[in-house]
Amino acid sequence: MSQVDLMRTEICVEDLPGKPAPLERKTSFVARQDRLWKGLACLVLGAFVILAGVTAIAITGIQKANTTRNDPGLVITPFPNGTDYVVVVAKTGSVDLASQTLRVLLMFSLSPSIAIESTGKMQVTLEESVYPINVTFGNQLLSFPAKSPLHEVIVAVPVIGDASLYPFDIWRCDFPVFASYFKSSTMQPLPVVAESYGNPTGFYATYCYETDNGRPDQLGSVTLTRSTTTKTFALLIAAAMWSLAICATLLALVMWVGDRKVEAPIIIFTTALLFSFPSLRNAMPGAPAIGALIDQMSLVWCMGLLSFTLPFTLFMEE
Repeated sequence: MSQVDLMRTEICVEDLPGKPAPLERKTSFVARQDRLWKGLACLVLGAFVILAGVTAIAITGIQKANTTRNDPGLVITPFPNGTDYVVVVAKTGSVDLASQTLRVLLMFSLSPSIAIESTGKMQVTLEESVYPINVTFGNQLLSFPAKSPLHEVIVAVPVIGDASLYPFDIWRCDFPVFASYFKSSTMQPLPVVAESYGNPTGFYATYCYETDNGRPDQLGSVTLTRSTTTKTFALLIAAAMWSLAICATLLALVMWVGDRKVEAPIIIFTTALLFSFPSLRNAMPGAPAIGALIDQMSLVWCMGLLSFTLPFTLFMEE
């Protein structure tokens, strides 16, 4: 066999179908190695971002937990000069939007001129009044006999708002604070020093007191808005529903354009999404009944899109 024939044989062997050339194998290996390094870099960067975010959230939570009475929500009315008074401290607790009520913990203290130390061994931290006292907070009337401890009391006051605007709903509660005491054989107004603070879970509270000159009572109000965390989480769930619905629709469209056979997992996936969206929507923190603004933005449209995609997928199967 001549040298020319040997060269032709080598070329034919190297060009056999199914056997990549050495240059192609080297290029493919370099490409895989490059994708590997890029994937590792993305994983490291993603892990760093997640770790930084979780750490920042944890530090913020610890700082808020350690800040008890010096938070921005604290509002205190001025103390009167040269007269008796009662201090009413209102700490906002939980919100029940189903019954539209706000639970508030009330704590009391008195001016030195009418206060005496509690005589009970188990109530040394509480004050007692020389005179009988009545305190009105919102629609609740609280009575404390003379020389009886001023216990902490939890009251429920009504809140007004529109739950259909979730997660951008705003709730407001107005509560008058008035006190009187029986002194010199007559019931007299007792000036009130009002103090409010606290944020209910999932809400941010803004407090305000309006006092007319010469009046001993206080008119307070609190405005509740959804916290940034609640809004962000609700919108992320809405975005997730949109992403899943669009993916299912695009998958059905690709199968139809490519004239591919629709497998059973595709039908199961679309059906599972259709019935899981209401449960996913109910995972939104503090979400009201279905029909709110967030449902008009996501749930209704996504379920409608899947309701069209599922019969279309079944039709392709046939």
